[in-house]
Amino acid sequence: GGLQTDRVSGARFFPRSRYATVLIVRRIFLQYAVLLLCAAVCSCAPGFERGHPALIKQAPQFTARDLRGKLWSNEALRGKVTLVNLWATWCAQCLPELRSFDALYTRYAGSGFELLAVAIDEDAASVAAVAHSKDLSFPVIHDRSGALHALFGPRTLPTTYLIDGEGRLRELKDPQTGAWT
Repeated sequence: GGLQTDRVSGARFFPRSRYATVLIVRRIFLQYAVLLLCAAVCSCAPGFERGHPALIKQAPQFTARDLRGKLWSNEALRGKVTLVNLWATWCAQCLPELRSFDALYTRYAGSGFELLAVAIDEDAASVAAVAHSKDLSFPVIHDRSGALHALFGPRTLPTTYLIDGEGRLRELKDPQTGAWT
């Protein structure tokens, strides 16, 4: 088809075929799997901090409850490699990523890996509806106040951060280019 209009945001777009969406989701999943493997290897490599000082900074201190009521904090995540994905229900680029995150979480949960999806929405019901409709197995946090958004400070959505087991930010995915910096 031709140009369509998003009902929520009013943005105009050309729809993708289901096949193209599957290819994009597979590519994202592969990128995250490779990144997770690299993070595990790099966190053990001597001298990693000396070689890449721009990548090393402490993750912001936070405490938040997920939709199921579980409390999450830096201390609770100490010792785990953690992906923190900032997204929104109205973000067209965010929603396809959630499925690839679910596959990644299902594969690596229980092996020192955690994933937190932080939804930056005012409406809790729409966040819960998306999490339920996509049958997400990882923790989803509703950031109604925008506190986590302010702490992490993404320029745009979606943005994903990788935090190593020592609580340091290791990587940031640039949503504009898809590159990890």
